[in-house]
Amino acid sequence: MEQTGTGWGPLLAWLLVTKPKRVVHIEPVLDFYDPGDPVDQTAIEAHIARGFWTGYLETLIELADEGCIEIEDMERSWFGSLLTEGYSQIVWKPL
Repeated sequence: MEQTGTGWGPLLAWLLVTKPKRVVHIEPVLDFYDPGDPVDQTAIEAHIARGFWTGYLETLIELADEGCIEIEDMERSWFGSLLTEGYSQIVWKPL
């Protein structure tokens, strides 16, 4: 999903309709980076330059607030390279 940029909407809609038991993302997550940290700022710039997904976690949080999904876990991996941490996790399920 990381390479969907902002085009992840149709897949999210499909997941909400098909209601899998659990959805597990292992991806670089822009929202986990700290823009005040110089190393993270480099990762943020690389994430945006590569067109990796943006806005997805924010949307999941909104859906959780609306009672449409339950976010079971979100964890920054702290593992990867200076330009990307490709192993952060978001685990959620449709309700």
